[in-house]
This record gives sequence, structure tokens and C-alpha cells, in this order.
Amino acid sequence: KADRLAEHNMSVIGMRLWQSSLEKLSVVGVRIQIIGEGKLQASSDIAFTVYIEAPKSLGERRRAITALFQLNEPRLDDLAKSLENNPAAWPEDVARFTLVDLFPRYVAVARLVEVLKRVKQEKRSVGALNYTLPNKIRYDQIQPDYLDQLRASLTDLIVENTSWNQTGYPHLTTRRSDLLVALVATCHRQCVQGTRSESWIASSLLAIRLSQDEHFEKEALQDLRQALIELSSKQRERAFWAEVAFLESFHPSTDAWHFVHELSYKGGLQISDKPDVA
Repeated sequence: KADRLAEHNMSVIGMRLWQSSLEKLSVVGVRIQIIGEGKLQASSDIAFTVYIEAPKSLGERRRAITALFQLNEPRLDDLAKSLENNPAAWPEDVARFTLVDLFPRYVAVARLVEVLKRVKQEKRSVGALNYTLPNKIRYDQIQPDYLDQLRASLTDLIVENTSWNQTGYPHLTTRRSDLLVALVATCHRQCVQGTRSESWIASSLLAIRLSQDEHFEKEALQDLRQALIELSSKQRERAFWAEVAFLESFHPSTDAWHFVHELSYKGGLQISDKPDVA
């Protein structure tokens, strides 16, 4: 009873502070932090209001959602639904961080994909989609089925935005390079778990091919290459012809030498005269 009374009194104090005219960022941040760390459930409306009000800064929103997670606030699912179904209410920078903050607990793969279709990471920047999201994929608790759906969906989204430029280099590029780190992280986590399905092989080959000229995830990419090397002979043969069909779908080749070079040098399956693993 004393604990409930203390929480009620603190919540009343919190509401009064919030309704005051103090609007300094540091003060707002402290209020939100107190609500979350103090588990002031009765003050959850404050944190929720901060999060949904567009004029509030991104920093305030991040503190607010942290407090909402600490309170196990049921309306977080409503935020996720709004993010998917009401894009006009979400500035792109806020949508990016919100999506990743809610991932994976409140974001089914289908919802993630719908938001990612319109939300991108700026070029030459490090942020929610190419840093925080991959880290959560690596370390958060994620069910195997969810991880498999995530890999397949990221692969589809990247391929849908991939094109061939004969005069450019590399020839094959994607407009969704901001998602490559997340795809590599997903493939690598499944690799460590022992996944070697044909769809995983296709995703890994895509991740390796499109990441060739990027300077990230070098160890993870090397692990994927090694896993592909260690596939059985039949798996490597199927993967080879699948890779051939993939490249031909973008650029039917009339020059055998250049095609073999593109297939082997830029891809995850290196052509060699050494015998494959049986």
C-alpha cells in the first residue's frame, strides 16, 4: 500500500511538473527518465504524449520510448500500427528510429517491410537502419522463424531495387544499400545457427555480391564465403546455376569470358579446378 501511495504521489508530482511552463530539453529529459526508471505507471501518458507529438525533438522521443518500454506500456503496439498505417504522422527520421526501437517485439516482418518501403537511411550516413537494426539482429532474442522471414523479406526488398548499369562499376547495384548490413547480419546469424537452405544460400550470395565494394562486415562476409565453400558438391552446383540465372535476369551476356569473370570474381562462389566437397 505504501508503495502504491508513493507511486501515486510521484505520478501527481510528475503531472504537475509536466503541466508547468518549464520546457528546457534537459528538464523534459529528466522528467521522462524519472517516469521510466521509477516505473511510474500512472505517468505513462506523459511519455506517450512526448512520443507522439511531432514538435518534440528526436532526443526526447528516444527517451520517451525508453520509458514506455520500461513501463511495458501496451500502447506501444498502437504506435507500431500507426507507423505502418499512418505514414503522414511520422517524419522520416522519427519513423526510422521508431521502427528500429520497436523491432522485433512489436514489429512483425510484414509490418517491417511495409515501413521500409518508404523509409530509408540517408546515403553516406550511419544510423538506425544500417547500424542499430543490424546490431539488434545480431544480439536480440529473435525466433528462428522470424529470422528466416526477415532474411527472405530483406532479400526481396533489395532485389526489387537492384539494377544493372553496363557503363557503371560495379555493374550490379541496389538503391537499398542501406539494408545490406542488416541482410549480412541476418545471413550470418543464420549461418552460425547452421542454416544452409537454398534460400539462405541465395540471400548470402546476394549479400556478398552487392557488398563487394563496401567497407563493412568484413568478418561476417568472410564467414559467409567460407560457409559457401564448405557446401556439398550438389549444393554448390545448384547455387552456381541459380546465380547464373540471377545475373542473366538483369543482363543476358554474349561474352562468355566477361560473364565468368562477373560470376566468379564478384560473387560468393569462386570457380576453381579443385574438387568440391562430396
